[in-house]
Amino acid sequence: DPIDGTKDFIHKTGDFSIMLGLLNVAKDMPVEGYVYSPALNKLYYAKLNNGAFLFEIRNFKVVNKKKIQVRKGKIKKALRS
Repeated sequence: DPIDGTKDFIHKTGDFSIMLGLLNVAKDMPVEGYVYSPALNKLYYAKLNNGAFLFEIRNFKVVNKKKIQVRKGKIKKALRS
């Protein structure tokens, strides 16, 4: 289920997001992740060894890009739980 907040999506509260993760199966390790919040016009993106970014989107175009901090090891632990 790629939608986090399915009930909110159904009730159109705007408090939901769509998530996608890519896994290197050979190494059993997450390598990329996306979280899109349409109601907030925000896309969070992270790639292994390349950092994490927040994109603000308007009319299907990126209007602002900001590098954000990810604590080392926290993402891997969160994705495995």
